[in-house]
Amino acid sequence: MTPLARMLRPVSQARAALSRQLATAHRFAFMLDGQPGELRLRLADDAPPGGQESRWRCHAGTLWLDDNAAPLLSLLSACPALIPGPDDTAETADWYWTQYNHHLSPTLRELFGEIRPALSPQPEHDEHDDLTLWLEVIRGDFRVRSRLRTSTHALQQWQSQPGWYAPRYPLPGHLAIRVPLTLADVTLSHEQLATLEPGDLICPLKQYFSPQGNGCITLADRRLTGQLRMDALAPYWFTVTALEECPVTIPFDDAASFGGNGAIPFDDAASFGGNGAIPFGDAASVEAYAAPEASPHADFAALDGDNHTGAPSGYALPPLMLALTVRCGYLTLTLQDLQQLAPGTVLTLQQATPGEAALYHGEQPLALGELVDVEGRLGLQITRRLGVDGDLALEPSR
Repeated sequence: MTPLARMLRPVSQARAALSRQLATAHRFAFMLDGQPGELRLRLADDAPPGGQESRWRCHAGTLWLDDNAAPLLSLLSACPALIPGPDDTAETADWYWTQYNHHLSPTLRELFGEIRPALSPQPEHDEHDDLTLWLEVIRGDFRVRSRLRTSTHALQQWQSQPGWYAPRYPLPGHLAIRVPLTLADVTLSHEQLATLEPGDLICPLKQYFSPQGNGCITLADRRLTGQLRMDALAPYWFTVTALEECPVTIPFDDAASFGGNGAIPFDDAASFGGNGAIPFGDAASVEAYAAPEASPHADFAALDGDNHTGAPSGYALPPLMLALTVRCGYLTLTLQDLQQLAPGTVLTLQQATPGEAALYHGEQPLALGELVDVEGRLGLQITRRLGVDGDLALEPSR
């Protein structure tokens, strides 16, 4: 079997950084004889150029340009760029390109140094380190583009020079994003979820809203505290009363924000009581998955035919826990709304029904329920399961 590393194209850290940087066209402005011009540099396909490549030297290294090399270089200097012919001597070419560089734009002379055709034999060169780009020159009514191939070292030297910039195009202010209104987070095992029935009551441990409608919404690095109003006909509102900047890497995990003294009297796993208590959190079920104190192989009498290690083949694993959310409709905000968020802002809640919410796993709705007040904390009493024929089937045990 061929190792994966031998199948992958090697990419250096410098090449990866330049690829990210030049994915957007970078521009460099210059002046020549009082006329403004501009260089544009961006990534091109790594396919080989269709025409003949010519080799050039500058202070940063060697450049390879396609058939448009002469017209492109002519836009950089007041002296046209003429590629040396087979009958031209080295002295003639050296004199001519000295004149070319004398009339080169001063700004470009600082960027490239002297530009000359490489007449000496090509040395050994590792093309894996090269990047292929489009180099475009615009001056007045003239525009020429050439495929450029050069080393990452040369590109790093160019990009380190002041004067390069990448234009940033702002997104339209009317672009809207839809944010689900999350009331609480719930953690259940697959077995608990599969046995969920209408009438069961979930009291989430981590709650973002109180039964009175006070709560928090996290949008990127902002936490909005406010009041949810759903006591009249639609539309319904969330009024922002406070706005706080918070790091996006730190989740909002203040489960006791709305509990007064900070006590958390409810537990996800043991808080079903619709048609009778469901013992999801009893001691027996916990002991079934507890790690043994003695060696795990001590009481194992029969080994598998192909197992010579003495390890048991049917190890009982802890139940897989699923991260679920309790949602109630969506908030739709434009980019302009996000930029203008402040205390007093009123956000419209859509696709919400007063007193109802849904249980989600990711973006998949699993059940509908009624929101209830359980001694000052928000609860969800299941009214309907969602799925194929209303059932959530368990995978067969193995």
